Order: sequence, then C-alpha cells, then structure tokens
Amino acid sequence: MTSAAERNGTVAYVNARLVDPASNLDEPGALVTSGGTIADFGPRLFSDAPPPSVEVVDCRGLILAPGLVDMRA
Repeated sequence: MTSAAERNGTVAYVNARLVDPASNLDEPGALVTSGGTIADFGPRLFSDAPPPSVEVVDCRGLILAPGLVDMRA
C-alpha cells in the first residue's frame, strides 16, 4: 500500500546504498521521486535535510538499484 505522498508528491529515500552497474555507482546516497517517477538520485542530493514538504523514507541498511523490465510483456 502506498501513501498519497508516494503517489502524488515528492518522496526522498535517504541513507540507502545506491548501486547502478551501468554508471559504476556504488555508494551511500538518496533517491527522490516526484509523482511516482524518479526525479534525481546520487550521493549528495541534500546539503542538509530534505525540505519539510518532502516525505522522507529512511533506507538505512537497504540497497536501491535499477530493476529489470521485460519489454516483451
């Protein structure tokens, strides 16, 4: 079940291990979604904390990585 912010607003997934083999990224960072779409990601998205209007999800101990999509489905 997703919250209204996750469906319509901006959500910051912070303190995650970001792994993207295509760009050789493997380091701690954050991923931001807006309206259910990835808006930005990287190791240093926020100099301090995300803005108060952003829902924050603490992903400490978790890995965020691209998923697989079957384009023939």
